[in-house]
Amino acid sequence: MGGDTAWDRLTARLIEMPGPTAGLEAGLARGVYGEAGAVSGRYMCRACHGDLILRPITPGSRQQPHFRHHSNSESGARDCRAPAGDRQRIEREDQAVVVLRDLLVRAWPGVGASLEIPRSTRDSEAAGTRPALVIRGMDGQLVVIERPQELPHTEAINARVRAVRSHYGTAAVHVWFLAKDPEQFVPGAPLEVKPHGRAKTVHATVLPTTRQRAITAAGSSVYWLDGDQVLVPYGVHDFTHAPRPGENWEFADWRAAKQWHRDWRISHPLPDSDATRWGLVTVTLNQLTATKTTFDLRPAHDTMQRLAHVERARWNRRRADARELHAQRHTPPDAPGPSLADEPAAFPTAPPPGPPALEEPAPQEPFAQGTRDAAPDQPPQPPPPAPASPPRPTAPPLPRSAPGHRTPEPPQGIWRTVRRFLARNRTPRSPSR
Repeated sequence: MGGDTAWDRLTARLIEMPGPTAGLEAGLARGVYGEAGAVSGRYMCRACHGDLILRPITPGSRQQPHFRHHSNSESGARDCRAPAGDRQRIEREDQAVVVLRDLLVRAWPGVGASLEIPRSTRDSEAAGTRPALVIRGMDGQLVVIERPQELPHTEAINARVRAVRSHYGTAAVHVWFLAKDPEQFVPGAPLEVKPHGRAKTVHATVLPTTRQRAITAAGSSVYWLDGDQVLVPYGVHDFTHAPRPGENWEFADWRAAKQWHRDWRISHPLPDSDATRWGLVTVTLNQLTATKTTFDLRPAHDTMQRLAHVERARWNRRRADARELHAQRHTPPDAPGPSLADEPAAFPTAPPPGPPALEEPAPQEPFAQGTRDAAPDQPPQPPPPAPASPPRPTAPPLPRSAPGHRTPEPPQGIWRTVRRFLARNRTPRSPSR
């Protein structure tokens, strides 16, 4: 694998060629390196653990500085003895870190960046361990960035986190940048959110793997790099509102499609280990590198805080909807008001009045014989007046009837008969002879 990168046993850094040669020694540069104290070359191949020779670095040389393998004492071969698959894997991992470094240096001008492996890692472990990108801020802050092509097993993750803390201190920010590919990014259901004071939007979610959870459980951070965007996760804890007395969650409107009873809570700035899935806040690489000290996560953390600010109000609002629905479905309908037909009459009901009862007229008595004979020459006397018609009986007030009801009237023929009879009785009669 000579000619590209080598592991420097002295500085515990990854050296790239061509690249800066300040502080490097030409040749094998033998010395006592590592924990065992054995004499070996300064530069080591990470694939086969063999010594490498750095040549040439003298000013004016026609050749570019490069590494090559020291001759194998048994076969004299100068090629790497590692399988081709191992060499290709290590080259891909080294190249991924180099590309990320160049990207961050452009976005973070003036900040020093180097490829390093924690010193607590032994030479044998360093041979198969990826280098980390170490960013040194102007105020001494450190950001240790991992860029794995494939996440190691959980034990290796924990060992790496311990090595970083041992070598750089607990104040160093340890970040794992993963690729947004099917191997390292398993998408979950989109999450509709409305941060406090902001418009409604949709956050992508990811289903974390056991190894990704191990990183956050150890206190390190996991980010996804998607072009010039960085996806910063927070914990999404899905749950279902348990119905309480006086609640009904069986909505029949748009809330049924929204599954109003299903809700969630947030854990941040790092997702808790029991999070159902991870929501993702998107920030640009320029936002992340806005300061000269360390990663500026304020934009992402501000969004997370706004989400936490509104979650309890969201829970209360949904429960209020459930109580309102329960009240609507359990309130008896209003009793109908009394109709006019059911209203009591203001006066006692009397049968409709008929024609007045007529009295039979008294018979006319003839004059007494003695009277006629006693006054034959007297003028004739007018006949006695006809008896007056009896007064029409007074009927009680008619009762109030319902709308549309008419009080029956007596037939017209009866009144005509009564009028003729009265008129006939008022006519004077001539005296009998």
